[in-house]
Order: sequence, then C-alpha cells, then structure tokens
Amino acid sequence: MRAAALGLAALALLGAASPTASEHRYVEYNEGTPLVIECPARLVCFVDLKPGERVAPELVGSQVQLWDPHVLYSGATPHLTLRPDAPGRRADFVLASDGPHPHLYSIVAVSTPVDWPMMRVTLRYTAEERHDARVRALAEARRPKPTPAPTIAQEMDAACAANHDVYGIDPLPPDGRHRGDDDTVRAIHPSRVCHSTAQTFIQLPPTSTSRADLPVVIEAASDGERAVTAPFRDGIFRVSDVAHEYVLVQGKTRVRVQWQPEKTAAR
Repeated sequence: MRAAALGLAALALLGAASPTASEHRYVEYNEGTPLVIECPARLVCFVDLKPGERVAPELVGSQVQLWDPHVLYSGATPHLTLRPDAPGRRADFVLASDGPHPHLYSIVAVSTPVDWPMMRVTLRYTAEERHDARVRALAEARRPKPTPAPTIAQEMDAACAANHDVYGIDPLPPDGRHRGDDDTVRAIHPSRVCHSTAQTFIQLPPTSTSRADLPVVIEAASDGERAVTAPFRDGIFRVSDVAHEYVLVQGKTRVRVQWQPEKTAAR
C-alpha cells in the first residue's frame, strides 16, 4: 500500500511544475559510463529512461532496500524513482531494460542533506536515434518504388496496339461548311476509338476539352438506348464495357460509332 501511494505521489510530482529547490539535468546515455545522481534524504528523485522500453522491476546492487526504488511509467516512458532514508549514503545499482536497444544502466546514487535540491535526470539517446534514423532511411531507399499507374492515354494506346478492329463513325461535314449542326458534329466527332477486352476508349478532338462541350455517351442495343457512365480525362472517354454501337449526343446532334469486328485495319 505504501509503495502504491509513493508511486502515485511520485507521478504527481513528475507531472507538476518543478519545486523551487530542484535541479533538472539532461545527460547523454553512454553505455558503460555510470550515471551519478544525488538524492536528498527522504525526498524522491527521478531518472527518466527511454520512452517505449520496458525496465526490469528489480534493481541489483548494494543497499537497495535503503533507497526504496520503484520503476513507474507515465505513458510509454519509464522512470526510476529513488528515495534514500538518510543522508551520507552511497549505492551502486544495475538496472536492465529490453527493447530495440536493450540497456544495462549503471547508476551511482549518493544521498545528500534533506535541504539540498531534489534532482531529476533525463537521459538522452542521441546516438541511438541517429543510428535508427539511418537504418530507416536505408530501408526506405531499398524499398521497391511503386510503378506509376498508366495514364488513360497510355491505356488507350495499348488497347489500340492490341486490337485492330475497325469502328465506323458518322462522316464529318465537308471542310468549310458551317450549316446547321456542322460545328457541333466536328466538336464531338471522335478522332480515335479502340477497345480492350473490357473497356472502350473514345478520344475526342483537342477542341473538345471543356466539360460544357462534352457529349453524353449512349450505348445503343437492340432493346433501346441507355446513357452510360464514361469518365472523361485528357480528352478521352473510358467506357467500362464493349458494345457494338455508341452514340455521342449533344443537344439534338448525334454522332454514331459502330464496332465492325469483321474488319481490321493497321493502326
């Protein structure tokens, strides 16, 4: 019960503002070099260890029972607390931890008069952190880079190269003629149509890049016509289907595209 009460009190001190009579030191961890900490008699002093590691609950060393040691955690950070019973004592402790970098801490504790500053030591692990950063950077450099997804133009080029089927398209109006819907026909008249095993690509002329000018893509079948979802990017419609006939519709203007599998042509 007393140990539990002391642990709660120690954590409360740890999270509170440091008392006026206190000293907080930051020390680089150096394996093999003992950490010296001075603890006023009957006051709790702290050693902040590496966040994320787990520390053995038992210390090994001389006169351990006279220092009332505890390992407490605030979040993932372990803290060693020491509370000597009287001034003028000296003890050598060894404390083990596990984790990516297991540590064997060697601690020299000296108890000072009760009116001396309470001490807190926070260990820093700069060399280990730099080593871990280099390891992560090397692993990232060696990780295979994902292959960029092909663009819709590249997918269409591949479909055209693999499939030489011919598409019959309603003819363009004569050059220079601007009667009726001639200009609209030119704007929505496909410059190229190809399909893969599961998709049809319909490329419009470069002048048809504004979404306001885009036609609706209709699939024509024996049982009627239906509008299809056809994402448009980089001047190309992608239809997730392969039909024998499509109609591009803008207002009252219609341009028919018919797949003619019986014909082939070199592309």
